[in-house]
Amino acid sequence: WKIEDSVKDTEIIYISAVVAKGQSEDISITFWAGCREGLKVINAFRMQPT
Repeated sequence: WKIEDSVKDTEIIYISAVVAKGQSEDISITFWAGCREGLKVINAFRMQPT
């Protein structure tokens, strides 16, 4: 991530996923994105910005 941060590219999106071992447990997915790219993700999934 050091290289990506040094480039200051606003189009880089980081995705982190934590998958539980059991089927009855939750999965956590986190997106880190610049404002413009984040709004694209929100629109693609038809979510509401908060």
